[in-house]
Amino acid sequence: MQGAATQTTGLARQTVPAGQVIPSVYPDWTFKPSESQKRGFDLAKANSVLDAAGYAKGPNGVRVDKQGKEINLRLMTTTDDTQRQQIAEFVKGWFKEIGVTVTTEFKASNQVNDDTTAGNFDLAISGWSVGADPDYQLAQQTCKVVGTDLADSNFCDPAFDKLYADQQAELDKNKRMELVQKAQGVLHDKVSALMLIYAKQLEAYRAGRFQPFTTQPEDGGIIANQSGYWSYYKATPVGAETEASSSSGMSTGAVVGIVGGAALLLAGGVYLFSRRRKAGSDERE
Repeated sequence: MQGAATQTTGLARQTVPAGQVIPSVYPDWTFKPSESQKRGFDLAKANSVLDAAGYAKGPNGVRVDKQGKEINLRLMTTTDDTQRQQIAEFVKGWFKEIGVTVTTEFKASNQVNDDTTAGNFDLAISGWSVGADPDYQLAQQTCKVVGTDLADSNFCDPAFDKLYADQQAELDKNKRMELVQKAQGVLHDKVSALMLIYAKQLEAYRAGRFQPFTTQPEDGGIIANQSGYWSYYKATPVGAETEASSSSGMSTGAVVGIVGGAALLLAGGVYLFSRRRKAGSDERE
């Protein structure tokens, strides 16, 4: 279902299809799948795959597992994000078309974090913000974070960990870019999560009070909602040079608030993932 959420008119205006964990606003690091790795949105193929795997549809059109029990997956997301709730309803509809029942669960953010960390879910929708360097986002997919609140689906793969360590130590940018591509290729092929969209963020500031912020990155980047603070370092209140020489002592590097007028900017992303940790007996359905 990669990028499928962008099929809807409302979401399409605020999103672009996602590829992997590093968004396209950072072209040096974003994933570039080979022709064989590309996935489309094809419900007919999804139906045929489930048929071939032996998950037949019952008389009412709902697929059953190998024990003959109807498949009903729990899809969890937060109560405070309307976009993710919209996406959850579309995902629910797509699964219904291939004979799989999905029950949506909307919970507070802290409860979602607790449940995903513990593996108490079937499917969940999450999102992320990034900075200019891919290291932190890749680190969240390593084996060492399994069981922590950074892990989401608790993905763990030694081949990925090796590539992560290699890119972290590589000083040549071109060689590091190759390693980052290979690392994201592992995430793609092993389906650590299904990347849906890169969301556009609505941001604003009062131009009459502050000099234009430098976005991160400068070409198509954002001010906030990311793992980086370059935009704030560059923020300059209008007249700060005059004020700095007065008794107020305000420096030109003063941190500023963001209010007023607006522009759409690309940031982070949204993805669907399934649990990988084995749940306790009370969680099996």
